[in-house]
Amino acid sequence: MAARIAHAEWLPTRSEGSLYRRIAFGTTADLFVLDTRLEGRDAPPETPEEARAPGRSILGAAQRERFLADLRDSRATWKVVAHSVQLSPHAEFWNLDAWDGYADERRVVLEAIRDAGVTGVIVVCGDGHKSFADEVPLDPWRGYDPTTSEGAIVVELMTPAISSPNLVGAEARALEAAIRTASPHTRFVDAESRGFWTLTLDDARATATLHFVDGIEDASGGASRIAARVEITPDAARLRLLPP
Repeated sequence: MAARIAHAEWLPTRSEGSLYRRIAFGTTADLFVLDTRLEGRDAPPETPEEARAPGRSILGAAQRERFLADLRDSRATWKVVAHSVQLSPHAEFWNLDAWDGYADERRVVLEAIRDAGVTGVIVVCGDGHKSFADEVPLDPWRGYDPTTSEGAIVVELMTPAISSPNLVGAEARALEAAIRTASPHTRFVDAESRGFWTLTLDDARATATLHFVDGIEDASGGASRIAARVEITPDAARLRLLPP
């Protein structure tokens, strides 16, 4: 309740009740803003066994059905899904507070997108204090070809932290190496740097650019540099790395 009050008092929105919304940018993009914290969310599981349980929901049934219906109804080239926590799986039950804790609903949502033939879906998230660019299949280790991207249903970009603590040095490099080894669907990962993505959309392609800043110790944030660029075309859930 405190979060809802703060949202109403401090953010320039006119949402009432549900925080879920769909915002149209002409025929180029529809933006779907999901609430994965308050509406219908089951408590995060405490064990992987609980995370596997059928019927667990991070969205709530009403929001999930509205979202999937709106996705099927969208005629925009791009469907950008903004939410708080990572959809893509990595090591088994990597983060039980994210979609790993709601594996059955992740399957339901991805299967619905695939079965409806919805294309051009880009998921954007944060909360992990890391940068990711992932192709998202039902199961990265079965029925997915990392060479051709066959089996991928959507793509996902995770933005790094702005000022929250990250891993540093050798610890960050070790985690990145482990992720690359275990995650064939990951096209980019960084566990140390802070910054932001920009996403540019037109009818032919989407280009995502990851900017890192050198530091947060002064008000300017330090010099910025481009760490990665990826290109996506609307007909396939495939990330193509471009030169930075």
